[in-house]
Amino acid sequence: MSNDTDWMEIGDSPTVRTEVRFRDCADGSVDLDIRQSPRDLQAFLDQLAAERELTEARGWKDGAVIGRVPDAYYYRSGLAQASKEGDIKYVKNFWNDADHARLRLKTGRV
Repeated sequence: MSNDTDWMEIGDSPTVRTEVRFRDCADGSVDLDIRQSPRDLQAFLDQLAAERELTEARGWKDGAVIGRVPDAYYYRSGLAQASKEGDIKYVKNFWNDADHARLRLKTGRV
């Protein structure tokens, strides 16, 4: 009989935690169970706000982190594809968009 300790985490993002477990069946096969647990998005945004306060005093430099994006939104928004293709214009527009301001770690423009 499986219990809650049998679950193994395979993915963790600011919005979703993904876990799996394997169960032996009577016929000798193995079942795979997957569960996803939503995370509190407000807690993620609060964490970004706290981090923004710490990084605001630092100046921009090469390699500076612009912000943090939840995994699902990173792919759904087109940011992943633009980053992969080197589309700097799209990436700049994404980060400079007022709708994404709460994801940024610094104010100003990219």
